[in-house]
Formats: sequence, structure tokens, C-alpha cells
Amino acid sequence: MKARRPPEFALRQLKNDAPRIVWLIRPPGESPQVLKILPLSPRRFLTYLLGISAPQRAVRGSGLLRRAGVAVPEVLSGPEIVFGREGSRIELRVSYVPGVSGWEVLQRVVQDPFADPRKLRAVARSLGRVVGCLIRNALFHRDLKIENFVIDAAGQVWIVDTDGVRPMRNRVREIERMLGRLAVQSQEAGIHIPFGVRFSLLREALRPLGREDRSAVIARLRDQFWVPGLHRLPMHPGRDPGRRIVPKTP
Repeated sequence: MKARRPPEFALRQLKNDAPRIVWLIRPPGESPQVLKILPLSPRRFLTYLLGISAPQRAVRGSGLLRRAGVAVPEVLSGPEIVFGREGSRIELRVSYVPGVSGWEVLQRVVQDPFADPRKLRAVARSLGRVVGCLIRNALFHRDLKIENFVIDAAGQVWIVDTDGVRPMRNRVREIERMLGRLAVQSQEAGIHIPFGVRFSLLREALRPLGREDRSAVIARLRDQFWVPGLHRLPMHPGRDPGRRIVPKTP
């Protein structure tokens, strides 16, 4: 397949999740923007006509998250179909959020033997609060990977990929799926996330839940190797698993 040329005003490529390519661009006189390009196929053209293409879902997801109080990039234009010599495509432009991804922070801190573990726990708490906001507003994000969080210079946490956001249908199961999805990259890269860091995130994420739902989520998480160590903290009837299972971080 012939490589596509960079779009006009391109600064650099941010991501290549074939077939989608994400570019950082800067049109003259404007602030940096993110251009998401998805090649048009007969199937994608049909989903676009039906209003269910990935870029259209991303716009709807952005609206849901924004109304819930989650920081997301502003939609600047699109999604729209563009025809050209490079082929037909769907384009979506959103504002650029300067910062570092949660994945970059995790890599830097975990791989640095002299890193302060309190920094990683602070990041985990920030990510957990965003997940807790989704739970509080009954929103499910099916692709809630660590790399889809960006932390700006002020410490604000943003979700920069909003495709796959919808109202929850099965609260406990979908909370488990979101938390499990957060661990995918670290598992694939073989990066060990310290016990205290994982529980810092879980404590914040599960705050909106009542006792019964917290117990159900934690019971399901026991079967995932993302949270090894839960077996060391057995649940007892009549006690609040949110307070007992997720201890306070020093």
C-alpha cells in the first residue's frame, strides 16, 4: 500500500492506529490542532451515512464527557468526507492538548530506579478521579487506555480519545471492563505497577459506588491479574469494602 503523504501544515504524526492516522497540524495564524484521518471504504461510507462512523461516535462521546465535567479536546470541525488525489477520507479536527500521556508518565516513573513513588501515586489518584467521574455519571468508555489520558502542565487530566463512550448498560460489568482496559498497555509491555499505585487509582475510581456495587466490582477484579494482592485483603460481611480493600495512600 502506498504511504500517504502528510496533510497540509503537518508538524508531526502523533499516532498511527491503522487505518486511522492522527496528525498534529498548525494552519497559518492558528493554534496547533489535531487532525484525525480515516480512509473511506464502502463500509465506512455506509456507517457515516447512518451516523455511526468512528469519528461521529467520537464527537458524541466528547459531548457526553464534557457534560459530565471531564476535560476533553474541543471539536473544531467535522467529521466530514474529503475527496482528493490521496483518496477519499473522513476528517475530524480537534484542539491540541499539550502535555504528557498517562502511559509516558508510567514508563518514566516505573523505569527510573530513583523516581519518587509518591509522584506515580499522585498520577494514579488523578486518573482514578476521572474514572470515578465516568462512573458517577453512568458513562462507559470501551477503550479507556492509559495512553488516552493526557496530563497538562497544570496537572489537569484530559481524555483525548472519545470514541466508544456511551451510557452504561451493566454497571458492575462495565466498570470492571474499564478498569481492566487501563492495564492493557502495562501488561503487554511487561511493566509492573506497584501495589500501592494500583490501589490509589482504585480507591478514587470506586468512591462513587455504594457498598453493594463496590463489593461486586472488587469480587470481579479478584480474578484479574491486574490487581494481584486482593486475595491478601479478604472481604468480610458487614464491612465497607471501599474503605477496607483500598487503604489510604501515605
